[in-house]
Amino acid sequence: MSQQLTIGQLMKLWSEASDPIAFLESMRLQCDPEQLAMLIATELGDKEIDRVLDLMISIDERKPKWSRREVRTLGIYYPRFFNGGVEKFLSLIIPIYIRMGYRVIFFTDIIDEQFEYAFRDTHTQGASMLTRIVFKSSPNDLFNRLSELAFYVRQYKIDLFCSHTVTKILPTVLLFKFLNVPIVLELHGIFTGYVASTHEFLQPIERNWKIFRLADGLVVLSRVFERFWKNLGCNAYYIPNPLPPEGFGFRRDPSVNRKTILWVGRIVEAKGVREIIPIMREVIRRVPNAKLRVLGAVGDPYLFEELKSEIKAARLKKCIEFCGYQLDVRQFYATADVMLTTSPAEGFSFTIAESKLFALPMVCYELPYLELLRNGGGYISVRQGDASTAASAIAEILSNDELRMQMSTAARKSIEPFIGHDFAGDWKRVFDDASNGRRATDMNFEASQIELLLMQEIWKLLR
Repeated sequence: MSQQLTIGQLMKLWSEASDPIAFLESMRLQCDPEQLAMLIATELGDKEIDRVLDLMISIDERKPKWSRREVRTLGIYYPRFFNGGVEKFLSLIIPIYIRMGYRVIFFTDIIDEQFEYAFRDTHTQGASMLTRIVFKSSPNDLFNRLSELAFYVRQYKIDLFCSHTVTKILPTVLLFKFLNVPIVLELHGIFTGYVASTHEFLQPIERNWKIFRLADGLVVLSRVFERFWKNLGCNAYYIPNPLPPEGFGFRRDPSVNRKTILWVGRIVEAKGVREIIPIMREVIRRVPNAKLRVLGAVGDPYLFEELKSEIKAARLKKCIEFCGYQLDVRQFYATADVMLTTSPAEGFSFTIAESKLFALPMVCYELPYLELLRNGGGYISVRQGDASTAASAIAEILSNDELRMQMSTAARKSIEPFIGHDFAGDWKRVFDDASNGRRATDMNFEASQIELLLMQEIWKLLR
């Protein structure tokens, strides 16, 4: 049975180890995986943590590849299951995993049955393949959280774990490495978001880079993101999100013009929601009977109150309607004439996908790396923050029936390749590679200090 190990004893083992493999074996014999992961993540200084990560990467490169091991049970984690794009993604992808034959243990921190998404196409057989676990311990109670997670891994014989958040992910990655269970991470945001060196929930780029290299797979939502992380030696795979089926067979009549604009997203600064005020101020000058519907939960109550005050001051109260959080969004897309997206950054964007499924023309701030916008169909993009040009584009679409119908047809056509995408095949490749120690990229890569500094500068510019 493993004994409790102090940080001093840990460092002594490190200094006495003859090579990385010997050190790893010594650590595994001396303490439980959860205790070891916590000690490294919380007790070591930055330089020591970087040395451990370098050591673990070295071990991954040197250890013999696993003999073929079959993945039967997946562990999936995200903090919650309501009000967000990642949550909607999970409601779509977990049934795909179940249809592929995997048993799924789905972990969250909280549960809210009133607002949670429903799993798509999970019938009686699927329900028996899905187990929901709500953690008893807080994410901040690190040792108990790691102990609880390790307990469930052993109890349910989880063969592979997939985390859909990388917030404070280091202890979790270390835990699974010490448990000898493959771990896959999915990054749902733009790659520059993980280059941050000041964000309270993220490590500096040098740390993130090493953590992501250590993971057995790194799933991203754009070919641009995939290339970025592959260039840093990470085992990166591009897989788009599956699409919500609500609009698959729907045909909105673009000839009916209600002069209605739709904005969808959480009311937070990160979605650029303040931009609706200068945009609508200009739109109303050109299309006096235009109206904007804002669909989404209030993520920042203070910001929401500011928005309402500014809308009132701008005399736009009659033409901007807040519709709140809605689980069923079909009627809102069906009765809109143009979609407005003001986000400064997105990873995939279900709102853009949904607007295309419902054949809505769209005006957005430039997001050139998004896979959904690569073919240029059905939307007009303007420079980030250029509210005047965005307003002009919206007014033109609302006033020009021929343009609106052409853009509607193009929007729907542009989403067709995503409807038929082989999501199951892509994810099977990731799981098979991770479980068999195969890597899609060469691990023998070292980013130079100049490259790291350059990526930090990219982050500053995009801020």
